[in-house]
Amino acid sequence: MMSNFLKGIRCFFVGIYIVYIKHIKRLWYYYILPLIISFIIVFSVSFYLFSHIDDVINSFWSISSDRYFFQILKQILWYFLYILSLLITGILLIFIYIILLQIVFIPFKSELSIKVEEILTGIPSERFTLRGFFSELIFTIFQETKRIISYVIIMGIIFLLNLIPIIGNFLFAFLSWFFSTIYLCLEFIDQPCTTRRITLGQRLKIIKENLSIMLGFGTTIFFLISIPLVSFLVIPPSIAGGTYLFLLIKEPEKLLEQ
Repeated sequence: MMSNFLKGIRCFFVGIYIVYIKHIKRLWYYYILPLIISFIIVFSVSFYLFSHIDDVINSFWSISSDRYFFQILKQILWYFLYILSLLITGILLIFIYIILLQIVFIPFKSELSIKVEEILTGIPSERFTLRGFFSELIFTIFQETKRIISYVIIMGIIFLLNLIPIIGNFLFAFLSWFFSTIYLCLEFIDQPCTTRRITLGQRLKIIKENLSIMLGFGTTIFFLISIPLVSFLVIPPSIAGGTYLFLLIKEPEKLLEQ
């Protein structure tokens, strides 16, 4: 299991090597514009949320006493709430980043993935046709809508765990990691699956059958996307890494190198 988990991590770094090092001259124009837009979004959202944490905590903080003991207790509890708020805010940021960055990259994601698959297999992609484009677009929108709605509903239900003090907060953190990781895997194997008309149910089956390697890949993205000044750089190698991951587990004979 651990070896497959590490393979999943490696897939992400293969993506970094492809888009930012070896083939940067062939691929940079597929992601430079969404990278700029993503940086603006990530910086703005992060700055706003983290600059208002103190205000949120203080608005719920009403203990007032002149006694020294209660002042100390109040200070200790304030720091505890501050750390807890950072944890919850960080997870919410990841959720926001995942949704917003995916929206920004939608027009560019398929083309980048197709070019990466060409590089990995040496097989030219099919010629562009309007009929094929619209057919794939309709299929993608349908699958993407189901995936996003499912993710938002699940995260909304999980968020209610925060109503349970302490234990609920940590359960929220764990389940957020798990379901976000699965969502990220679904997201970044999307293009090769779409090209092959693989449905959402079939994609979930692929993830279930290869859970260890998928968790390694998705966890890497999950933690890197939580770093504000790094998250906007994560999507292009995730697209490339997801394409490589799909080929590795489903069509390894097509890969020029493994």
